Amino acid sequence: MAIRLINQRYANGKLKNFFNTTDAGISSFKDLYSIEFNGIDQRVNCGDDISLYITNKISLSAWFKTEDVTSGQRYLCGKYENPLADNKELGYCLVNDGNKIEFWVGRQESGPKKANGTTVLSASTWYHAVGTYDATTGIGQIYLNSVLDGSGSWSIAPIVSSSNGFYIGCYLNDNIEEDFFNGKIDEISLYNDVLSLSEIQEIWNSGKPLNLAKLDSYSKCVSWWRMGDTDSIPNVLDSKGDNDGTAVNMSSANIKTDVP
Repeated sequence: MAIRLINQRYANGKLKNFFNTTDAGISSFKDLYSIEFNGIDQRVNCGDDISLYITNKISLSAWFKTEDVTSGQRYLCGKYENPLADNKELGYCLVNDGNKIEFWVGRQESGPKKANGTTVLSASTWYHAVGTYDATTGIGQIYLNSVLDGSGSWSIAPIVSSSNGFYIGCYLNDNIEEDFFNGKIDEISLYNDVLSLSEIQEIWNSGKPLNLAKLDSYSKCVSWWRMGDTDSIPNVLDSKGDNDGTAVNMSSANIKTDVP
């Protein structure tokens, strides 16, 4: 009975990690599902909890399979904003920009600071991306399949947090959702530290998602959205933190058995 209570959820709350288990209740990990986005109006809003306000050191990891390598910006995930009032960018996000992958940070300056990937992406192919930023050095990096794919070096400054929610599949700009992702996304994880190359290589695991709770880097993990494996649409659950998402314009048909 006690084991079942570890991960049991209630309408008015949830008992998660009640006994602080080492695998957050994911003792029999299997990556069987991903979530598909239509590039038109489908997204997941994971809310605006204070735990998502990461300003100093950050890493954002996601597996993705884009079906659009010709259009402009398509947002994978993040907590980002470009207020039209002053055009000063806020927050952080992973972006599929045409046929490249990028990691953006907003420091309340004109335009985002971008770590631009150089690898030309192919449609209908699974990739793993990790974006990092260290405010103490001003260095941002983007990794693709565990290899450094691009970086940027700027003045030392923290990320200035957006008041928008953490979105998957688009971003919210002046209360308008836009730049919708077209493809599938799997296993998103957010960290309040800069992951090392060896930690990123562990997550990459030669191209096969694994149980993040078994890794040392899990102590730095804020949220982990399994993207289908623990979900019943519209609920997209956070297996590590309390930032469960709500899917919009989606159904159970969006959960796919196509995985890395």
